[in-house]
Order: sequence, then structure tokens, then C-alpha cells
Amino acid sequence: MLAIVATNLFPEETFVLADVQKPHQVVVDGNDLYVFDDKGNHLQTIDKSQNVEKVPNHPLLHQYCVSDDKIYATTFKKMDNKTEMIVLDLKDNILRRLYLPLTSIQAKRGVLRYDLFVVDRAKLYELIKNEETGKWELLITDIEHIR
Repeated sequence: MLAIVATNLFPEETFVLADVQKPHQVVVDGNDLYVFDDKGNHLQTIDKSQNVEKVPNHPLLHQYCVSDDKIYATTFKKMDNKTEMIVLDLKDNILRRLYLPLTSIQAKRGVLRYDLFVVDRAKLYELIKNEETGKWELLITDIEHIR
């Protein structure tokens, strides 16, 4: 269930669209990830400027989601045509770094673009348009065993 949650952590009043059925929400602002509980109370600030390699002309983090008390965040770092994903706990510890093909990432999708993927229970779900058929397909990858 989505709800608008207010927080007074930032200089101006901020509202976050949150899935209140999940125990934690994360908001990114610059190099920081702010972790909130389901009531909008600030729990933790995580500074990623020390642990994420800066890619010129890009922010540190590309996209992120929270599942099972872990933060799954993609960066702009690439290796062998794969995108770096870092997995963190809610206390700022990097648990893993992995590289995924992330077929759903499309360069130049526009200003309000979001890539069509999410992680839930160590599975990556991507929504990909099949260019031949014109239909959307769901690609599921178990990332628990990827090195």
C-alpha cells in the first residue's frame, strides 16, 4: 500500500511516496541515502561518497530499491557491458558488489526516466519490451548466487 509520509529531516518540508507495508524506506539526496521507518522517522544516514566509484558526469547512484532490510543500488560503473549493483545493509555496510546485464536499462530515456527493474527477496525483476513482437516481457534473475 502506498502512502505519502511527511518528514522534517530536510530543510524544507519533504513528503516521500512510500510503501508503508515495507518496514523501511530510503531517499537519496546527493551522496546520502536517508533510511526511514514506515512512519517517516529518520533512522540512519548513509554517505556513499566513500564507497562508490565516481563516474564523470553522473551522480553516484543510478537507481535503488529496498527489500528484506537490504538496499540494492545500481551505480554508473560498467564492466564487460554489465552494470554494478551494490547491496548494503541499513547500517552502511556493503554486503556485496555484483555486475548484472540489466537489459532494462535504456540510455536516453528522457528526463523523467526510470529503468524498469526492481529487486525483491534476492530476485531481480526486469520489464523488457520485445522489439520483435512489441510485447512486454518479465525477466527474473536470481541474484543471490551471482558473483
